[in-house]
Amino acid sequence: MKEIVLLTRDNSLYRDFFIDAGCAVVESDASSSPAGDDTDGPAERVVVLEIADDSLDTAVEAVRRMRERGARVVCVASADTARVRGFLLGEGVADLLPAAQPRRLVESVMAMDEYVDDERGGFVVLDDRRERVRIMRSVAGRF
Repeated sequence: MKEIVLLTRDNSLYRDFFIDAGCAVVESDASSSPAGDDTDGPAERVVVLEIADDSLDTAVEAVRRMRERGARVVCVASADTARVRGFLLGEGVADLLPAAQPRRLVESVMAMDEYVDDERGGFVVLDDRRERVRIMRSVAGRF
């Protein structure tokens, strides 16, 4: 079962949509991370983190902490600003979706792990910045 960790300003907006999709939901607020030190959490843990220009300092800590726990990070934002894009690139986060669109968010998160049993090719990233490699690996891994 996929576990969704909601770190948004309004978790209730997204909660029921993820539950209806068959996910387990853990909630917190956007300024913190969920309680506990579960480093061996579910293989399918996805953190939905709401970001904005005024919350990026806290978001950096949350992204790093949740990645250490093996989670995939998906961000939602009301505005796609230069600071938000800089944060995504700096932290190696490939996924930014519009806030307040729960159906679209759930569809996107669920589609990220759909596996097609066809032969897959290779992908080479010639970059020494781990953030860029993380982004490319995240995107290429879906194909």
